[in-house]
Amino acid sequence: MTHRDYSNTGEYIIVKLFDDRLEILSPGKLSGFITLENMKTERYSRNPQIARVLTEFGIVRELNEGVKRIYSEMQRFYLKDPIYSEPNQHSVLLVLDNNIVMRSKRKNETMLKK
Repeated sequence: MTHRDYSNTGEYIIVKLFDDRLEILSPGKLSGFITLENMKTERYSRNPQIARVLTEFGIVRELNEGVKRIYSEMQRFYLKDPIYSEPNQHSVLLVLDNNIVMRSKRKNETMLKK
């Protein structure tokens, strides 16, 4: 809701679930000065009023938390970093890889080291 580009009428957020990954395609290119390279550290709100309301209702915790949280959660579950891309001029694609075998192996190796 917060990140959607509402000027792109007729387009929807598309979520695809595969055995090995989750793909989220969101209408609207990256906002403002945000790039694929700086999105982990920089913040720009496309819909600041929606973001504020969601924060006040406790639906989101704070601004600029989502990308950092995705990275940390993927690391916590021993998965690859998220992959962001702009497959066309008017959308952003997020791919979250899942590898159950390697995730279990890395978790066991980490536990053995401790």
